[in-house]
Amino acid sequence: NGHTLTVDANYTCSALSFSSASGTISVSNGIVLTVTNAVTLNSLVGASTACTVSGLGTLNCASLNVGTAVTPTSNSLTAIMTSTLSFLNVTGNVTLTATANGGSKRVDPSLLIGTGTLDANGSITTVNAAGTTSTVSMNTGGGSGTLDLSAAGPFSLSGTGTNVINLNGTGSTVNYSG
Repeated sequence: NGHTLTVDANYTCSALSFSSASGTISVSNGIVLTVTNAVTLNSLVGASTACTVSGLGTLNCASLNVGTAVTPTSNSLTAIMTSTLSFLNVTGNVTLTATANGGSKRVDPSLLIGTGTLDANGSITTVNAAGTTSTVSMNTGGGSGTLDLSAAGPFSLSGTGTNVINLNGTGSTVNYSG
């Protein structure tokens, strides 16, 4: 909880997950971290989670997950991933999973793109339970991030719950090549 991991050499790992109230991975300038499977911010049943991916380097991964399927026991929880990394490249889907357990017992995920580039080759997908909200926002932090989308269907949004897609950062750019 609250730890920062700095990647200062090129490394490859199978998976990367965050499961606490806060955590940061920082990839140094000119360095590449390759995650052959998923980068995941886990949801917890009784507490909110958050993480930041930052730095001047590159993180390549097969998929990116914000929030996971849990049965929340506390009210109004969140799972918030913030990216200020120069290059975050996702070859598959970016998935936000919002879960609920009646009333206000829920986990609402958010992906915040502040600066840097998020290159999503798959779809940005939301999986929402009733009464939950999934958020993708570029109007955060520096508000100058870039979102590159190349899937034929760049968004696959849940018909349940609420989807908030805010691509209007003050200096943000969205490129679509699908």
